[in-house]
Amino acid sequence: MRIKHLIIAVYLLLAGCSLTSEKIKEPILLDREPVIRQRYEYESVGISLPYTIEDQAPDSINVRLTLRSDPSLTILENDFPAGSEIELFVPPDQLDTLARENLLIVTPAGDGFEQREIFFSAGRLPVIDLETILIRQLPYSITGWLINRRDQAPVAGIDIELLARSKNLNYGTTVSDSLGFFRLELRAAHIQGNDFNLRVIGGGEYPDLVIPVEFIDRECRLKILLGLSLAAEQEGVTCRITNPATTFRTGPENGADIQFFLAAGDIIVITKVAGNRYYGFVEVPVADTHEIQRVFGWVNEEDILRQP
Repeated sequence: MRIKHLIIAVYLLLAGCSLTSEKIKEPILLDREPVIRQRYEYESVGISLPYTIEDQAPDSINVRLTLRSDPSLTILENDFPAGSEIELFVPPDQLDTLARENLLIVTPAGDGFEQREIFFSAGRLPVIDLETILIRQLPYSITGWLINRRDQAPVAGIDIELLARSKNLNYGTTVSDSLGFFRLELRAAHIQGNDFNLRVIGGGEYPDLVIPVEFIDRECRLKILLGLSLAAEQEGVTCRITNPATTFRTGPENGADIQFFLAAGDIIVITKVAGNRYYGFVEVPVADTHEIQRVFGWVNEEDILRQP
């Protein structure tokens, strides 16, 4: 009997060892599995939006999170006091995984502030740090086109300056593009107590122009015609004024009334000569420069140079 029990015990011991060995998995060796990856699930995603305030602070800043594909949808919306940090926390499954499909609409509360739209991607978890934006009142804008009066072609590469009339301070400079288009912006804080002129610098090919700027609902749009009309070129000899502050008189005599002064670079069409005095006309823009009028007068020979 003892021998039988001993045989059963040995059998059970061997069977137990056999079962235990089957549960042991192959170990992970570093030389065979050098990279171990683990996926983490975040409960929420933080969205941080830094900003600076240009001049006047708004009453508050409303931030609404939506999607480019459905901007009427509001995922999350909060109001923040001006000067406080803007941070939003949203479940990650509420964000679109496509590039730049998520949209923040930033609306400062107050008079005439600019609304901003920021598109961003959701790939930088758990915190999405957006670029700094500028909180500002809506700027005053001056836009326009430079057109050659003779053939209606756009004029590119012309320098344009925005000047305060009373102080002669430069508030902005730009250059017309290949379509003759230009744009300048003026901060709302600079409007108070200032009137402005636009100075178009012809660069020798066209006469310089000084045009008053009048804003309507914070916008000024201009169509500026440069050069002589085709009809004017066919009626006389085209000359350019060479001396600044050239007198443009009603008659050839020295005592004749001065109508105004011509600037260096202005164009005059000469139709008659009396000794060393030349009679002709200049084309002067009227109102918004869509129309021109001819002003006739006399200049001295030494003040002009014939155009090639």
